[in-house]
Amino acid sequence: MNKKKGMIAAAAAIIIVAGGYSAFNYYTGNHVQIEQVIAANSQVSASSAEIKSDQLNGSWTIAQPSNVYFSITTSKETVNYSMNDVQGSWLVNLSNPTQMTGEGTVDLNTMSSGNNMRDNHVKGNDYLQVTAHPKATLIVSEA
Repeated sequence: MNKKKGMIAAAAAIIIVAGGYSAFNYYTGNHVQIEQVIAANSQVSASSAEIKSDQLNGSWTIAQPSNVYFSITTSKETVNYSMNDVQGSWLVNLSNPTQMTGEGTVDLNTMSSGNNMRDNHVKGNDYLQVTAHPKATLIVSEA
């Protein structure tokens, strides 16, 4: 009889551990799908018109709406994040690339992985301290 109770207890423990892992994986799992601007399998063809450097030179700005995506790989999985308040500009000078500059800013409050508990933890005092530092800026000042 003790052997039967031991087998039932072992089976119950396996079911509890598997169920707990499944629930944990669901609540902490990856919920953001990275959107592709140009599909990997799309055919791109160049027109017969030649693009000259003076057509690229000048000031450019990030079009709205734009998103920034990044991924963090942990020991368990890769988590995708997105941020949707993106602003920026860059100066292109193909005649003198050392004069090219750029700046991009994202609002860290819009950062989302699809899991509010994780997002709030990452935005909190342990990591990004978004309350004190709500924006992240990348500045490129030299090519």
